[in-house]
Amino acid sequence: MGLQNKGSRLEEIAFGVVFFIICHDVLAGSQSDIAQMPLSLSTGVPANLIFTLDDSESMARAYIPDTTTATYAQLIDASAATDSRRFRAGNTNLMYYNPHIIYQIPPALHKSGEEYSLITSFTQAPFNGFAANNIQGKVNLSNSYRVLKEQQLPDGAVQYAEHPSADFSCSIDGFVSNGTRMCDGQVKFAITRTSDSTCTAKAFLADIEQAAECLITDHTATARVRDDMGVPAYYYEFDGSLNNAQCDAGKNNQDAGGEECYRLRWVDQASVYDKSGNGLNHPNGSLVDGRENFAIWYSFYKTRALAALSATSMAFQQLPADVRFTWQSLHACKDFTGSDTANCQSNAIKTYSKTHKGQFYSWLRQVTFNADASLSEAMIRAGQYLKTAAPWQKYFFGPTRRLLPCRMENNTQLYDLTLIVNLKL
Repeated sequence: MGLQNKGSRLEEIAFGVVFFIICHDVLAGSQSDIAQMPLSLSTGVPANLIFTLDDSESMARAYIPDTTTATYAQLIDASAATDSRRFRAGNTNLMYYNPHIIYQIPPALHKSGEEYSLITSFTQAPFNGFAANNIQGKVNLSNSYRVLKEQQLPDGAVQYAEHPSADFSCSIDGFVSNGTRMCDGQVKFAITRTSDSTCTAKAFLADIEQAAECLITDHTATARVRDDMGVPAYYYEFDGSLNNAQCDAGKNNQDAGGEECYRLRWVDQASVYDKSGNGLNHPNGSLVDGRENFAIWYSFYKTRALAALSATSMAFQQLPADVRFTWQSLHACKDFTGSDTANCQSNAIKTYSKTHKGQFYSWLRQVTFNADASLSEAMIRAGQYLKTAAPWQKYFFGPTRRLLPCRMENNTQLYDLTLIVNLKL
């Protein structure tokens, strides 16, 4: 996944990997040149690898588990809402930022196969780190961060979650005279009463003082940070000392301790550490900057789709060049011949050369995750493809196209866990 996990489990996506050997039944009457030497005694036969990527709409989500599950109700919110503290904690929402993980920028290639570097930063973090020319824009995470619910790739709509009302709003009762009073909590507010029906407010967010909405009714003044207002980047984490030190006893319960056991953390240089609180280091020994780490998560891992693209980019970077490779998606790319360049680029099965690799990485950047797709149909489609001659041809071009009787066939599938619920073969 391009992650260094320092003692915490991260389950953004599920991998279905199927490896099998198939012996091809050569049709009677064909002009195939059957090899007479056992494969175990001859030179190695390059394997075929079919890769299937889930492009279903659920991959746009920035949370795991799904809101319709009992697990979501227990771990995050019983009403399936997204304004809870635990929606923003890496141990309960497995897609959210986890300070115990070092996130890595995935590799990238042009269509020509030439490598180039993807870039993000805390003050200029692309919404989609893979998109050319940052087509979904950038965000300054130091003051304009908003938590996502969904993000359509490569350049579609974005849906935001509401701020946690437990912390991003505050009320003062008995406010009967004009003046300013402080409202303390995980987010502090200064509320100024100006009349029986009017008030103003300021919120103190990390080291930023920001205007907030204010409403006064029946001598109760309520201040809140608007849901459409960007704030400094933040996350929550379990704190056993909260709730009068009662939280620690419930940390392994089905609700992971409950809402009252999660503390707000503003992202800063120290926002990456092990479970003992010690800062984490890069392989060269330098300390990881928490702001940089958060920016990488934001641009390349915050949704299931982004995490899938990052995982795929890293997993296939070192694939041997002699492997014969092709790819498909569940919905849009359904052809293995290379003729559907609009949805598949040039995906006809070939050895994993520099240019073929470039075609694959170029395809990854264009995948749109917005369909109601079927994993079983994609599996059947891959099986039907193996009944054709192309996977068995020893040579791809020229007048001689020898068919081999046996070849290792690898079908690798990267899919959302939600597809397993309705999988029918």
